[in-house]
Amino acid sequence: ERAYGLLVDAMRETKRVAICWFVLRRKRYLAALRPHGRLMVLALMFHADEILPAASLEPSAPSDLRKKEREMAALLINTLSGPFEPERYPDDYRQRLKTLIAGRAASARPATAAVTSGSGVDDLMAALRASVEQARLVSKSRGKPAVRRKRKTA
Repeated sequence: ERAYGLLVDAMRETKRVAICWFVLRRKRYLAALRPHGRLMVLALMFHADEILPAASLEPSAPSDLRKKEREMAALLINTLSGPFEPERYPDDYRQRLKTLIAGRAASARPATAAVTSGSGVDDLMAALRASVEQARLVSKSRGKPAVRRKRKTA
């Protein structure tokens, strides 16, 4: 928890956002990880080829809309609108998964997992120093890109 809190504070103070990959249901996604209060928020991002200019999607404005049509459309929206109630949108996937797990748990003996205690980070400063040093080594090793030589052709 201490390392997590330090990361959140450092990202907030430096006004930085981390760009990362994460895997969800066997698919790799591009995301932005940013601090929000004492938490980190993971926001999905689009790849460059998935982004279109808004102007290319904007329909032409209909010129023949009557005032009465606009009023009826607004009335329909207001009639269908209401407060958001998340319980009206159940997670069917999660429920099916729980049922599957319960069925398998009833028919099979559960495996026991080894219990580990602690976070594995005894000295936060030492871990931070090691991470910074590794990042420096990686950035130094990148250096300038290698120059490609033209191959001689026969």
